[in-house]
Amino acid sequence: MNTDFFDKIEEYFNQNLKKLESIVKKSISKSVKQVATKGVMYSVEPFESEFQYGKRTSKKVLPEVVPKDDCYRVYIDDKERVIAVDRASEFLSKPNKIYIKTEKIFIYEDDTVWALHVADWGIVIKILLFDNQKLMEEYSCDFNSTYNDVKPYLLSSYSYNKYIWQDEKLISKKWQLFRIDKKDKSKNKLINWKLYSELTEYNYELSYDQKGKLISILEEHDGRTEFMFTSIKPKPFDFEKLYQDLLVATVYMYKNYRKIVKKGTMCGFGLYTDEEGSFLSFAINTKEHLDEVCKSDEEMSCYKYSTSEWMYEGVEIDGALTDISNRLCEYLNSLPTDSYKDKFRTNVLNQSVKVLESFRKTEDVAKEITLMVNITTDELNEYERARIIKKLN
Repeated sequence: MNTDFFDKIEEYFNQNLKKLESIVKKSISKSVKQVATKGVMYSVEPFESEFQYGKRTSKKVLPEVVPKDDCYRVYIDDKERVIAVDRASEFLSKPNKIYIKTEKIFIYEDDTVWALHVADWGIVIKILLFDNQKLMEEYSCDFNSTYNDVKPYLLSSYSYNKYIWQDEKLISKKWQLFRIDKKDKSKNKLINWKLYSELTEYNYELSYDQKGKLISILEEHDGRTEFMFTSIKPKPFDFEKLYQDLLVATVYMYKNYRKIVKKGTMCGFGLYTDEEGSFLSFAINTKEHLDEVCKSDEEMSCYKYSTSEWMYEGVEIDGALTDISNRLCEYLNSLPTDSYKDKFRTNVLNQSVKVLESFRKTEDVAKEITLMVNITTDELNEYERARIIKKLN
């Protein structure tokens, strides 16, 4: 491991932070074609997502595509290399407008690739070192957003990956993480590296069909095994039945909420799930509770939509959501990869939003009652949160 690469990344970040928009435009200008992908994004890194193997390309050209769920616009240069990736989302958009944000940029320099990932929580910059088109090492720096105009980002960690190949096949990688000392963030000093994280090994088992086509990647780490990729698609989940059953349960809960809320005026009614979409539950808030916990307009704007802060959370009547939650959990456990699980969670949230939209109209729910769909930790990203609030209120 050559720690000079971490210094190079920091130097690049400091020199180019204010030039990110022009870097994005310059990269996109070099594209000769664009490809639309559904669900997961292109990658030049091994096993970041199954789409790098070309299993799910639609070959459509954006921006003509109007996605129902998340999809990505991938920019390809004249050497058939991925140079940029846009995220396009109907769910995160304003009415009749698709939300599009450039999330990844790849800059090629001989056997080195610079990878920039721009997320809601910050920016990740990587240096990827190749040998004969095989990725050998990866150096990465995470810069977390501070929401501070003077210092908008703060270096939080370094990570290092070493990739091991055998017979032209990637069989394992070794990973190490280095956190920045929280007591001295201003100087970006590292704590003792070895004490924080020893080198951790991940092993891979690749399976191919008779024609040599990759059909699965199995990862083993710390005694746990999981699929990183499989071409075998799971059976589809019946989201139409979920919508119908959830709407019935929601109306029933709303009409009988006094069995739970003995006193007080209802001011909030919502559904929430966990970060995986493994269950659904109700949350109810009262005006009296909201007025008690909110001491300022700023707190009001936060707690009004934070179901974890509401008066009643995890409530239901007569097991109205038991069967639904059992179905969600059972199906989630059958999904082979994280990308399938992420898409499933997004669909659960989408269906919940659709249910509460219909519920407000059919039951003539007063405008004074806040409707919300959330996750247990209240950690929806800012775009999902804003989109849901606008759709339901």
